[in-house]
Amino acid sequence: MHLIRLLITGIEILERGRIKTYRKTEKDLLMAIRLGKYSYKDIYKMVDEYEVKFREAARKTKLPDNPDESKAEKLLIDMYSMYY
Repeated sequence: MHLIRLLITGIEILERGRIKTYRKTEKDLLMAIRLGKYSYKDIYKMVDEYEVKFREAARKTKLPDNPDESKAEKLLIDMYSMYY
């Protein structure tokens, strides 16, 4: 279940550049996996399918190869300054 959730989240980050923590759309699927309603064979097939989607999203992403460290550092300093 966790691997499938991570792949779905990774695809979303690569395609949309954001993270959605509440997975309403996939909730039923993820809970069914957790409750053992899918065989290992079915789960491995899902992982393979999501992995293909993930690799394609990684190939097409517009995200930079590396983060802007100075921008992240400035954001962190600004947040600390707001609260302390």
